[in-house]
Amino acid sequence: MSFAEFKKTAKAIIDKHFVDVGRLVAARKYRPTEGETFLFPSTVLFTQTETHYALELIGAMRKQQLLHVKEQRIASLNRVVNNFSTDEDTYYLFGTEDDQPSNVFPCYSGLNLTCELPDDKLEHRFPGVRATFESTASLIGMSDQATHLPLNAEKFRSLLIDNCMLAGRSGSVVRPKFVNLFYACSVDADSAEVASDLARIAPVHNERVAGLQIASPKHSEAMKAAAGFATLYLQGARETTVTAFIEKHSDIIEEIFDADKVYYQVELPWKEGNADPEEVSIQPDVLLRTKGGDWKIVEFKLPLLDKKSLTASDHARRRLTLSVGDGVAQLGNYEEYFTFPQHIAAAEEVLRDTPAVPELVLVVGTDENYNAQEIREATRMSRPFDLIDYDTLMRLYLAAAT
Repeated sequence: MSFAEFKKTAKAIIDKHFVDVGRLVAARKYRPTEGETFLFPSTVLFTQTETHYALELIGAMRKQQLLHVKEQRIASLNRVVNNFSTDEDTYYLFGTEDDQPSNVFPCYSGLNLTCELPDDKLEHRFPGVRATFESTASLIGMSDQATHLPLNAEKFRSLLIDNCMLAGRSGSVVRPKFVNLFYACSVDADSAEVASDLARIAPVHNERVAGLQIASPKHSEAMKAAAGFATLYLQGARETTVTAFIEKHSDIIEEIFDADKVYYQVELPWKEGNADPEEVSIQPDVLLRTKGGDWKIVEFKLPLLDKKSLTASDHARRRLTLSVGDGVAQLGNYEEYFTFPQHIAAAEEVLRDTPAVPELVLVVGTDENYNAQEIREATRMSRPFDLIDYDTLMRLYLAAAT
């Protein structure tokens, strides 16, 4: 079965599943308890690996909408499931007994699959995580290995994970993964096998519905949205996938920046001051107006999970790495655009509002490679801008949402 066939088959099954779920919810045959609400996924992310095809439902929205489809290619299924690259010394909480491929089809539902973690590392990275997932049963693995992960997923022929939290570590680094619904099958499976596997998620009366999350208002609801956001950036998903998710969950930007107007990927034409005939416009990831009347541009770059630092060289020559520097240069281009009166007029026509020269925000990196002192040293000669890592952005959202 090709990847295209897998996507077509699985997407049709998932779509029918949520048509059935929507009818049951509309008929009030599925109802949350008082003070709780149903949350529907916003995105289905398809992944092609060397051994498996996978899909994952991500996001948490009160209103059911058509799923936004994104795809990616990652070499290892274990990287997708555990958020870490692996080697022969990796220890797994669950896998096949002799570490050989197996035809089994394990299904994990309503579990915390976590490895022994350094004290408070998980709670620091994702505040409130234990309170949010405390009702699920926990299976905790113990090992002295440097890398300890929940699942040796690529040894299974198929795999289904429903409403689980996974957390692994490599050295002192902890990466959680919050799973609404995840399914993977071998690349040599056929459409009939996929249909048979996914029949397990069919709604059953008086039982929890796969893919449909339940949350109490505000904080728990924000935690579910933040969990989807973390799933993406800790996989190293493409910038376009991350920004598409942010657009679907605009409250993340609205809460963090206290924004009353947000424009995503808006295209603004160059009128003057640009000698490059091929650059006809700018298109920032996010352009927003705060409730206080300030304007900001927020640009998203990769979390750079394979980098130990966002800077290079020693103190005297500290500079941003090339990929981060590219983001800063892009912000500078946006800022220059708004210094020309013709561009303010052009933006007014597009936005139906009068923007000012915006403040600049670059989102890049994570807790693992962000060092505030090194960033300060590397930006001594730069124009003013804010650099925020993904973990901090997520924590700002959770703080604002409460």
